[in-house]
Order: sequence, then C-alpha cells, then structure tokens
Amino acid sequence: MTLQTLLEDTIRDFGAGDEYRVLSYSGRGMYGRECMAVMCDNDPDNLLEAAMDRAFQTLRENLMNGHDSGPDEQDHLGFINSQVNTIHQLVWDLTNYASDNMGRSGKVIYWTNVEFAPETLDEDVEGDSDE
Repeated sequence: MTLQTLLEDTIRDFGAGDEYRVLSYSGRGMYGRECMAVMCDNDPDNLLEAAMDRAFQTLRENLMNGHDSGPDEQDHLGFINSQVNTIHQLVWDLTNYASDNMGRSGKVIYWTNVEFAPETLDEDVEGDSDE
C-alpha cells in the first residue's frame, strides 16, 4: 500500500470524490518537480483522520490474517515487523504535508517527499506555496 493508494481508497470509501481529489502538484520552490497532492474543498482533517484509521485497520487485518510462510517464529516476527514499518511510514508521510490556499478552489495539501504515480492522474495543478 502506498500513500497515494491509501488516500484514493479512503476518498472512494468516504464517498467524497467531489470534495477531495488526488492529483499531481508542483508549487513554488519545487522547480517543476511534481509530487502527490490532494485538492480539498474544505479542511482536510477528516480525510487525513479517515486515512489514518484505514491504515491501522489494514495493519490489524494483515496481522490477523497472518501469512503462510510456516511455523518459523523468526519469519513471523519479520512479517509483523515489516507490516508495522509499512504502516509507520504511511502515518509519518500522511502527517508530514505542506499546504497552499487555492482561493475559491479550496486548499491543496501535498507531500513533497512522495512521488505522484501518474497512472491514477485526475488532473495536474500548479500553484504557488504560501510557505
């Protein structure tokens, strides 16, 4: 699971495709480099909270389902460690974003350290950073 798929799945499950859109973004100081962003009509806190809940639910499901590598305890601990590390990274990424006010268009939150995967592109947005 990537941060982009986590947010896209959360938006779809949240039924908020009109309020939130995952897209490519390049702001001031990024020199044309694009990153993953979410365009919001309103405050993104509800979406971010739902995405965090979804990440932890995924961790719980993965741990409850276990894995089929056999009874080796060391292998099982490695599986648990990899699942926890994945969710830890997702939560860290999720909470470390920048934002720009887009005027009447709302707000864009973006992750300069997360590359956008263009195969799921909604639209491109370029803007100036308030930071």
